[in-house]
Amino acid sequence: MLRHARPTLAALAALILSSPGFAADCPPQATVDKMVRAIVQGEQLAPDLGVTDIDTAACGRARVVEKLQETFGRPIGYKAAVTGDGAKKLFGFDEPILGVLLEKMLVPSGSRIPAGAFTVFEGDLILEVGSEAINEAKTPLEVLAATRAIRPFMEIARGTIAAPPPKVGAPNFTLANAFAFGGVVGAPLVLEATEENVQRLADMRVSLIDAAGNELHAAPGSAILGQPLNAVIWIAESLARTGGRLKPGDMLSLGSITRLIPVKPDMKVRVRYEGLPGTPEVAAEFLP
Repeated sequence: MLRHARPTLAALAALILSSPGFAADCPPQATVDKMVRAIVQGEQLAPDLGVTDIDTAACGRARVVEKLQETFGRPIGYKAAVTGDGAKKLFGFDEPILGVLLEKMLVPSGSRIPAGAFTVFEGDLILEVGSEAINEAKTPLEVLAATRAIRPFMEIARGTIAAPPPKVGAPNFTLANAFAFGGVVGAPLVLEATEENVQRLADMRVSLIDAAGNELHAAPGSAILGQPLNAVIWIAESLARTGGRLKPGDMLSLGSITRLIPVKPDMKVRVRYEGLPGTPEVAAEFLP
């Protein structure tokens, strides 16, 4: 489990709700409670939750995440969802969706995970913030200069809205905390802030491999907004709109590089990052 200090979500929610220009309307508490139960208990909800705009959904997300801390622990960072062209096309969204990562959502490489708890996994990437200068970064090189480390990341998830992706809608996706359930994190990789390393992250080949060595899918790092570090700029700008800021130690899930692969019992999988120094990997086993 990865540990670092940051303010409570209650404080973040208060900040968001008091920010100029932010719609103070929140979904009814019953809707918030229903979403929390669905996430914790593995249920699926019909898409008719009555949340029709992003501001209201973001207010609801803050309250959902505050209650989720009772199960998943304190906030440790953020997730940028729907950052790949394939995911945007699948869900029909114009821009990514922000979610909050909680402490117990992340487990180390090699973890054994109950297959019944999740439905899909994918190749992702985590960036660990090293400096508050990342909030002012406007280029990938400036992001890398304010980065502590890059970590291989296999995201695992399940849907909490019982509808085809185009019918989920951005407000529901936001209220559901961007379907943030966590994943398996590999060892940190420190990359010097050079244009060569920026290009490595865009050009790297990320592949999903099963126990027999079969490649399930592969895609370049550029599948994330053309360059994975662009997702960090988007997260920082998204937080800034409500007065939030990234802090050293924050863990940022940058989004889908590979496609989503269904979880199967007794499945051993790994994600390989060809083109990065040492060809890092992250692995997991899904139990019956």
